[in-house]
Amino acid sequence: MVKKQIKNNSGHKYWRIRVKWGEQDLNKDAWDEGHVGIWYGKWTTEDWLRISKKPKLQQFRAFQRLRQPSWRGKLRKADFDTAKRFASMKNNDWIIVFFDNTLHLAQISGGMKSAKSNWNKNGESYKYRKIHNKKSFSLEKLPDPYRLLPCAGRGNVNNFCKSSTKLIEILIKNRNEKSVVNFIRKIPFLDWLEQLGPGQWESLCLGYLILKDGYLPTGLVAGKTLRTLDIVGRNRKGYRIIAQCKKNPYPISIPPSFLKAYKDAGNKTHAYLFAYGGVKEYPEGIIIETGKTIRKWLETKGGNNYAKMWSKKD
Repeated sequence: MVKKQIKNNSGHKYWRIRVKWGEQDLNKDAWDEGHVGIWYGKWTTEDWLRISKKPKLQQFRAFQRLRQPSWRGKLRKADFDTAKRFASMKNNDWIIVFFDNTLHLAQISGGMKSAKSNWNKNGESYKYRKIHNKKSFSLEKLPDPYRLLPCAGRGNVNNFCKSSTKLIEILIKNRNEKSVVNFIRKIPFLDWLEQLGPGQWESLCLGYLILKDGYLPTGLVAGKTLRTLDIVGRNRKGYRIIAQCKKNPYPISIPPSFLKAYKDAGNKTHAYLFAYGGVKEYPEGIIIETGKTIRKWLETKGGNNYAKMWSKKD
């Protein structure tokens, strides 16, 4: 099987951008005109350049003193941080915007500007970056992990985490969805394990529990319901299953809250701790699965068939 190395040798960063005015989604309009941008106040590019020359500890205070539309009120630290991230994007950094169930990629072209008067809104100046080298990929035609990209980050300007950048780099290297799928199929799944983010690791662990222990959900959504436990349900024999998933690259201590949850759950409980980098201790009764044990499972027939599904796209 051919091995493909996935490395970012360009030094460019990857950004998730949402061009939104209040609840109004303007991603497509901005994309069609060849730019992405933000508002967050009346300030202009010239104002920002003046603020950025001040000592770091003084910049936010100077930002708050800028004259703003009366309706907006005091500028927040979150506004300043978003503006700072937007201004920090370098020439040829890659951005992703999402609309029409499609991932749209482009590169930044030049510095921040603020002269698009038709994009100014209710007294606020539109700050924008021009884009070039556009390409688009239908989400329906890409492998499932790409569905994580549209929801990355909570703000309007977010730098992608390491695991997501690998997915983006594959899009950059390929011309269309079919090419992406073929590229991924040539990468041994075991080479992906280290790159999986916390959400992807959790998804892999859930698949493992379904295939190995007959896991069935019983009313709780994996990873989004309880603070202490990532997975809660039962197997086909009626035994309770609880699990926590940790993607740490180094050995961890068993979380006390997980130990308590196991003790409180009763005798007919299968408790799993999926700790990618391993653990410092092995408490009796808790099943520990690490990156190494999952690798061994993925080399079995059942695990290998499951791994193939991650890149499968009909």
